[in-house]
Amino acid sequence: MLLSTVLLLTTSFATSAHAQGSKTLAPKIGTSSTMRTDTSTGQDQVIQSVDFERKLNSQIPLDATFRDSNGETVQLSKYFKGKPVVFELIFYNCTMLCSEVMNGTLRLIKDPKLGFQMGRDFDVVTVSIDPTETPELAAAKKKTYLKELGNPPGAEEGWHLLVGDKKNIDKLADSIGYRYSYDKATAQYAHAGGLVVATPAGKVARYFYGVDYPGQDVRFGLIEASNNKIGSVVEKAVLFLCFHYNATDGKYSFAVMKLVQLAALATLLGLGCGIFLMRRVETRMLARAKVKKTDPAPAEMAQT
Repeated sequence: MLLSTVLLLTTSFATSAHAQGSKTLAPKIGTSSTMRTDTSTGQDQVIQSVDFERKLNSQIPLDATFRDSNGETVQLSKYFKGKPVVFELIFYNCTMLCSEVMNGTLRLIKDPKLGFQMGRDFDVVTVSIDPTETPELAAAKKKTYLKELGNPPGAEEGWHLLVGDKKNIDKLADSIGYRYSYDKATAQYAHAGGLVVATPAGKVARYFYGVDYPGQDVRFGLIEASNNKIGSVVEKAVLFLCFHYNATDGKYSFAVMKLVQLAALATLLGLGCGIFLMRRVETRMLARAKVKKTDPAPAEMAQT
């Protein structure tokens, strides 16, 4: 069972260097597609279409086909070899949230509290949601990540960076409840941050949201997933939709403004509580002083 009771769902717009030239179909609202392109409804619609829905016990499409960092065509079934698999969906040209997700993954792999070795005890499969990205780009990213890890034993064989077409990307994304969106007007993706742990049979077992994954929590998730146990649902207590500051028009996007408003509200509540407590202390002190004033002096008490 996940130890965290608060969900930090961090969502970001990030520019894709290759996305501007791609043609993306726009499915109708209400369809099962995990990606929507609708430039006429504005950013609010794009934001609302992003989510990371929990689909525990859902089957990962093991027949979904991608290309790995060597350019070879592979099915996801290749990575299920009797041990749990950690999935993350990003895109490699992303410079915002994806970088934070990957940094979180690097911290996790290095975390001594994890207690497991990637490649020996579990595999990591990173899939790009941008169908225009190439195996060469995936290879360059993999080299960077492995270097950051110090090229430990088993890491080369345990971390798989994949690219694919939209059909297979959406097939995988739909199976884990990962709903992302592409804004054609700005050539940007909006997407959630997090990891999914799958059992050796390819069933969704655990979700770790946000960009920070405590090693001990993930360790427990991997242990249970390796025994084909499915985790319980964790409520979304807090939902943060984080976007970037637009230097061109000097405005924060909708989601950041919501975050700023929440922070301001929390500050006001904190100040209000502080003032209330100070007033109570002051009132008590005044009451005590008043009682002392009305008490007879010791000398007077002696005379009586």
